[in-house]
Amino acid sequence: MKLFEKLKRDHPKIAKVLRHTQVDEDENDEQYLAEATKHIEKFLENLITSSKSISMPILNKWINALKGEKFTQGRDYLLHKNKFCCLGVLCAINDVDIASIRDVISFATFDQKLPFKIKGSEVDFEQPFVIMNDEFGFTFHQIATITLWAKQRRLRK
Repeated sequence: MKLFEKLKRDHPKIAKVLRHTQVDEDENDEQYLAEATKHIEKFLENLITSSKSISMPILNKWINALKGEKFTQGRDYLLHKNKFCCLGVLCAINDVDIASIRDVISFATFDQKLPFKIKGSEVDFEQPFVIMNDEFGFTFHQIATITLWAKQRRLRK
């Protein structure tokens, strides 16, 4: 079964939100829908790959922090006016000096500034999380839910 079909089965509301990020409501063209589904599949593969690059204790701590109410969500910045993106939360819970990286325009060196190891992969670790937080507009709870789902996929492989 393809990843998006599994996500729809496991978390239909999250799958619906993800689909809306890729498909216009009025679009019925089969080729367009197939292309959108291909993009979703690639995104989910990248998310699973990224979840493999971070240790389980840190991933669990991050998922719990995203589900909690301590952090207010923001967009486009790790931390701006007391609002965090999901990666800002990851930094905050691991005592990273956000001021030293908050103004980085490119995330190219993001993982090098973290005090814990992110294992190398062909996908930039932060890419799917930036997309969910900033482009798709997922809430922290939705990001935590889909990241937990990716973690479970990771354990099954």
